[in-house]
Amino acid sequence: MVFGRRQRGVLPIIDTRKTPNLKEKIEKRDIRRREKLERTNETLKSLKKFKPGDAVIIQDPLTHRWKSKGIVKSVRNQGRSYNVETEHGRMILRNRRYLKSCPQTSAPHQIENEMPPIAKDPTPRRSPRF
Repeated sequence: MVFGRRQRGVLPIIDTRKTPNLKEKIEKRDIRRREKLERTNETLKSLKKFKPGDAVIIQDPLTHRWKSKGIVKSVRNQGRSYNVETEHGRMILRNRRYLKSCPQTSAPHQIENEMPPIAKDPTPRRSPRF
């Protein structure tokens, strides 16, 4: 349209008389968004908030396994992200979704899967073939 009038030429144009009102489109879109948000919130699970000093298990972003332990040092402004000190002494930032609660032990940075010391036998081990 040029100066509010239709163009009479061979170039393709969008017929504005056939398109619905823009305000109606926006209202319908907002209604669909609200309905989708309500459906999503019905099945959402709220997660427990952590405080500084809580022991947590951290999910590895590459393997998706829960294998590192750490302690929450601080909470970010929105309360969804946490600064966590890992068992190796490294500070990392993680979203709440990638943290699980862990029972606090007396030594939080101690690895529980360490092998106990092996008692040495005074006699060397021999093969029964000899």
